[in-house]
Parts: sequence; C-alpha cells; structure tokens
Amino acid sequence: MKNFVLTRINQNNDFTLGYLTFANNDVVFTLERPWLDNEPFKSCIPLGDYMIQPKKHPRLGDVIEIVHVKGRAGILMHPANEVHELEGCIAPGMGWIKPCLQHSVDAQKKLIAYLDGNPGVLIIKAA
Repeated sequence: MKNFVLTRINQNNDFTLGYLTFANNDVVFTLERPWLDNEPFKSCIPLGDYMIQPKKHPRLGDVIEIVHVKGRAGILMHPANEVHELEGCIAPGMGWIKPCLQHSVDAQKKLIAYLDGNPGVLIIKAA
C-alpha cells in the first residue's frame, strides 16, 4: 500500500500549512483550515493515520477520500488555492504564496497518478 506523509509545519488561527511526502521523497505543499477541535466543516482533521482512496466527485473530479476520520465524513484531498475553498478538506499545491497555494490542480494530478487507482495510507503528523 502506498503511503503519504503530511507534516504540518505552520498552524495559526486562519490556516494550516504543511508538506506531503510520497513516492521517492516527492513533495507537494498543503493547505488546510486551522485546528478547531475537529469541528466539521471548520477544522482540519486530527493527527493520525488514515486510509485513503481515489474517488470521482461530481463537482471536483478526481479526488482522494480520507476515510474513517472520527466524528467526520466526506473529507477529501482536492484542488483549492485558498482556505475559504475548504470545508475541513486538504488541498495540495506545487508551492505557496502564504496563505495561498499555487498550481493545486497539477499537484492533485501527481497524487492521483501515484495512487494509480489503489487505496493508500495518509499519515498526518506535526513537525
């Protein structure tokens, strides 16, 4: 099973920034909502290990679903550039101009290609 490791490196009251390592130390950057006690639609998800699976979303296209998040449902990894576009999900990007991501669609395509239709594991940790 393929692993992704998300390391959160900057959390404040407005957003959470991190980087996601996968494959042979390939890296994309991440943007999430701030930590607000796992409140649905408003908070990033807790640190931990999660099963992930590629999925077709009717509005967002190819996404990665993060399953079995305690107290939450419908958590996705999908393209977004700004935190207000996220409802508890994770956005990948090829770079930041804080607090915005750059080239999020390109980063999402890399992650989807790496999974190649198979489930994987997402490990979320603090720096």
